[in-house]
Amino acid sequence: MSDSKPEYFEYECNGDKGGKLKTTACKFDWAPGLLITNFTFIGFEVTHEHSGFKVTESYERFCNAMAMLARWALIGKKYGIDWSGPVDPKEISVRVFDNPCPWDDSEISIRDWKSLSRFHSMDGPASEFPWESEEESPWADAERIIAMLTDDKEAA
Repeated sequence: MSDSKPEYFEYECNGDKGGKLKTTACKFDWAPGLLITNFTFIGFEVTHEHSGFKVTESYERFCNAMAMLARWALIGKKYGIDWSGPVDPKEISVRVFDNPCPWDDSEISIRDWKSLSRFHSMDGPASEFPWESEEESPWADAERIIAMLTDDKEAA
């Protein structure tokens, strides 16, 4: 896995219904502009740092949110989304959702993957704690995607 150490800090953004929301956030240098936040008591989500837009559903485990963070960072890298500044979620939908996922050869579109990934969140019917092997665990998944992000940087 990348040698990047997470940075934890107090994060504040505007709430959907007005007011300010505060939480602890975590960011990594391999995913500029994206955070793992913990706005709900038992959930971790990927949040766009600049706008406070929740990019993913909530996940019970930090490692699942980290795997999602890595995937969205790779989507940004592959399709030219600069997460470190203002981003319009509707513009991202139009620009990238019909493209294939950059982390495998299945040709599944980002739109379909996003729809399917909801089933592994707290909002979906699937459990966060499947009987997974070490190779299929969320940590292994996150490490594989992070390697795709950091290998290109090191080669450049």
